[in-house]
Amino acid sequence: MPRAAKGYIEQLPSGSFRVTVYVGTDPLTGRAIRLKATAKTEQQARIVLGRPLKDASEGRTPESAATVATLLEEYALVAPWDVSTRQTNEGFIRRTIKPALGHIEVRKVRGPILDQLYARLKRCGDLSCTGRPFIEHRNIPALVIKARERRPASQQVADMLAEAIRSGRLAPGDELPSIAELSSSQAHRLRSLAV
Repeated sequence: MPRAAKGYIEQLPSGSFRVTVYVGTDPLTGRAIRLKATAKTEQQARIVLGRPLKDASEGRTPESAATVATLLEEYALVAPWDVSTRQTNEGFIRRTIKPALGHIEVRKVRGPILDQLYARLKRCGDLSCTGRPFIEHRNIPALVIKARERRPASQQVADMLAEAIRSGRLAPGDELPSIAELSSSQAHRLRSLAV
């Protein structure tokens, strides 16, 4: 059964009246939700006060003011992800979604905002990209295999990637390039060194 909403009217120094109605708590942030409005006369203020009181008493409360970042943090705590999926998703949320949308209230996220973000991500996964080719500004270290090394090539690559993670150049969950991208990147680096 919905709780009874509480509201009051106060007169402001300007002579107008402010209506404040407590309608419950935000389920994500735990903060009190208070609706406020102003009216020129006390009679208008009583009319303004009646609507939110009626909605709240019937269990209809306004949308949450929680941001995308808050929603994602709350969901990540209970999401049924396995370890590798959790690392991948949390990395994507940290590097991409929060910088782009984290500050926006969930109720304000609409199609055009998502379309614009998706278009940018199709061009490049780095939102700070200036238009350079994707392989030129990824944080992947130069994976140069030493032919005379006793360790197999796969072990050399694994060790280089582990060192990049330890040094902070790569974060756990960062996406690695495909073999074709890596091959193109290495060829580009070798050409630039030869010049």
